[in-house]
Amino acid sequence: MNTKAAITRWAILSAVAMLAMTGCKEKSKTNKKATMPDKDQVKAMVSEARVSLRAISTAAETYFETKHMKRDGTPIPNQFPDTVGLTPPTPCCKQPDHVCKGGDWTDPTWMTMKFSIADPHYFQYEFASCGSGKNAKYVARAVADPLCNGKYLVVETRRSGKSLGSSAAHGPAPIKVSTVTSVPKLHLECK
Repeated sequence: MNTKAAITRWAILSAVAMLAMTGCKEKSKTNKKATMPDKDQVKAMVSEARVSLRAISTAAETYFETKHMKRDGTPIPNQFPDTVGLTPPTPCCKQPDHVCKGGDWTDPTWMTMKFSIADPHYFQYEFASCGSGKNAKYVARAVADPLCNGKYLVVETRRSGKSLGSSAAHGPAPIKVSTVTSVPKLHLECK
């Protein structure tokens, strides 16, 4: 998929998510016992995270498969980009209109992966990695509290250097969606 098509697809999915969340917020204003958004609204919201996590995964895996050298010309073992915490650091639900507006995507990891979100969005994003070669691992995660009620949507994808191997036909990393009442710290263990 070319960059223009990917950006257009992301913009459309973001618009769908925004419309779905508008309905969510209206429900939460009229229903004091509001729960998580309905299935269609969650699907629309998760589409934002899925598109973004696919972009992050593709960039991380491309970085892993690219040969890197130290200044003296010594090869560096294949590894994923460095760990970066939740971006933006303030939850979207604590920002005006309960939406993240852009964010500071200047961390070297986001810049290496050429990842940023300029438009309003509902998720915070983080990336953790460790190890090298077949022992390398990463987790990319999107976190949102759509109704600002302590019930979080966590969308996550993970991959290891071992699963990538040398084949370019490995396909996209699987994405897992869960609902939790507290978001655990992102942690990886590598050999």
